[in-house]
Amino acid sequence: MNTPLRHRRTTHRAVAALALTAVALAACGSDDDSTDSTEAAAQTSDSPAATDSPTTEATTDTTEATTDATDAPPAATDAATDASAPAATGEAEPLRIGFLPPGLEIPAFQGLWHGLEGYGGGRYGDEVVAVDAKFDPTVQVQTVEQWVELDQVDGIWIIPVAAEAVAPSLQAATDAGIVVIAGGVHPDYGFDAPPAGMTFTNIDNAEFGVGIGEMMADCVDERLGGEGQLLYIGSGQGSLSTDDINTSSKATLAEQAPGAEIVQELVAIPNDVAGTQGVIESALQANPDAVGLMAGDAESTMAALNVFTAAGKSGQDICIVGNGGTDDQIAAVDAGDLYGVIAFDFEADLMQNVDELHALAQDPTAEGQVLTIPIKRIGG
Repeated sequence: MNTPLRHRRTTHRAVAALALTAVALAACGSDDDSTDSTEAAAQTSDSPAATDSPTTEATTDTTEATTDATDAPPAATDAATDASAPAATGEAEPLRIGFLPPGLEIPAFQGLWHGLEGYGGGRYGDEVVAVDAKFDPTVQVQTVEQWVELDQVDGIWIIPVAAEAVAPSLQAATDAGIVVIAGGVHPDYGFDAPPAGMTFTNIDNAEFGVGIGEMMADCVDERLGGEGQLLYIGSGQGSLSTDDINTSSKATLAEQAPGAEIVQELVAIPNDVAGTQGVIESALQANPDAVGLMAGDAESTMAALNVFTAAGKSGQDICIVGNGGTDDQIAAVDAGDLYGVIAFDFEADLMQNVDELHALAQDPTAEGQVLTIPIKRIGG
C-alpha cells in the first residue's frame, strides 16, 4: 500500500536531523568499527527493558523542533514509499521492531526513530520500540536477551557499542526466529559469514571518497579546462575512514583529471569551523593561483567557499567540492557557487533496512547479507 502523506513527511523531516549529524561523522566513522555509527534514532528510556509505549511528549516536541528547523537533502522518498508492493516477496506482515542504538541524547538518534515510525509504520504497519543503551554494551546485551526471553519483538535493528560483546545474544535472537539488522560487518562480530536471519549494514568510506574525486574531476574538466592548482583538506579526526576518504578521493582525481595538481594538503581543526577557515586562508595566501579545493572533511566545504570568494574568486568559476548535504551547501549548489557535494543517503538506508527486516522475516532461515549505506551526488 502507498504510504500516507503524513508518514512520508515525518520520515523526510526526521531523517533531516540524522543527515546533519551524519555529515560531521562521515569523515570519522570507521569501516571496521561498528560502534562508529552514523545511523540511529529512538526515544529515551531509563531502563533496558522494551516498552509498549515508546514515545513521550517531551521527546516528540524536541525532535519535531529539531527536524522542522531543517529540510532534508533531495531524496527519493516519495518514489520509494509510493511503491505498491513491499521489497520482500509475498505479503509482508507487520513487525514489532526493537531499535537499539548506542545512545539517544544525540538528536539524530531520535530523528531516525521517527523515520522508522514513519516508514515502517506507514508502509507495513510496524510497531517500533527503542531503548537507550547509554553507550553501555551490557545494556544492549541485556535488552536483546530480554526481548528474546519475553518474545517482545519480531525483528531487531542494532548499532552496537561493542559488536563482539553483543554477538552471542544476537545469535540467540536469530536462533529464536527473530531477524536482525546489525551495524557494521560480520567480522566485527566474530562471524565468518552473515548468519541466517542476520544482515549487516555498513558505511563504505572508500567509495564515498571515490565519489568526491569523481565530482572534482568533472568540475576540473567543466570549469577549469582540465587543469589547475587545487588544495585538499581532510578531517582532523584521524581514523581508518578518514584515511579511506583521503586516499580514494585523491587517487580518483589523479586518475580522472591528470591535469589537476594538489599543491598543498591541509588538515581541518576538529569542531572548529573558524579555525579551519583560518587554515584554508593561510594555504590560499601561500598558493594564490589555486582555483579550487577538494574537501574530505564535511565542515570544511563551506569554509573553503567563504575563503575563496572573500579572496575575490567567483564561486562559479572555481571548483569547490566536498561532502555533506546540509541546507547551506544545497543552497550554494543551487546558486552555482558550490560545484557539488557527496552525501550518504540515510533516508534510503533507513528504507532498505526496514525492507530487509521484512524480507528476512519471511524466511528467517535464509542467509543474511552485507548492505552498504547508499551514496548520492548533490550538484555537479
